[in-house]
Amino acid sequence: MLSKILMAFVLALPLPAQGLYLNANKPGDSNCPKMEIDIDPTVGRREIGPANSGVVRQYQELHQSFKVDQRKDVSAFTAYDAKKKGTSVGALKGKIVIVALWSYNCDPSARMLMELAQLYPRREKFGFDILAVNFDANRITEDSRALGGWAAIENFKIRNKEFLEQNPIPFYVPGIGKEGASNFINVVNSVPLLAVIDRNGKLASLDMGYTPKLVAMRLSQLIREEHPAQAPAK
Repeated sequence: MLSKILMAFVLALPLPAQGLYLNANKPGDSNCPKMEIDIDPTVGRREIGPANSGVVRQYQELHQSFKVDQRKDVSAFTAYDAKKKGTSVGALKGKIVIVALWSYNCDPSARMLMELAQLYPRREKFGFDILAVNFDANRITEDSRALGGWAAIENFKIRNKEFLEQNPIPFYVPGIGKEGASNFINVVNSVPLLAVIDRNGKLASLDMGYTPKLVAMRLSQLIREEHPAQAPAK
């Protein structure tokens, strides 16, 4: 019943497009290439971006869900707020956790964030929490400036001020090393990435790219798993 209520609510939501960016390979794509730089005196600067679209494409349709006995523990993943306070998946055990890795310069990321922001006030009712984590730590702008982390978050908030004033949601930056995105996938070549984690801190589904209502669909699947429909009495 809870999953049906949730889906009915989300299907009725308008998802406005104020201040969105188009940085996918083409309009309508479900993801955006992730640009990274590696600054090391021994190797110089390296950039990975749209030119490596062949690598990106192998992840574009990455949509996986995992049976209970196949799920890996991702409790170590940690998101940090503006005060550098960390919240780990492990600390949220007992709740479904939605981890969304996003880029400020990506239309699919913005659409996913808008769905998350509209779901956010319902988290207590449905027993979930949301970690909307900016993944622009090494993002490079057209004028070669690094723009990531809180700079990228503030940029996104300014461009989407009206929507976020009406639908506030906290933003985070990711942990690194054992606290980082490698808990979910070895290499993140495109964003957004959506990880939905069960109440035991284990990865239930992983989606690279965003399509409308994806978050609600994954959340509803997990709620249905916990509350299977009872067979009618004979």
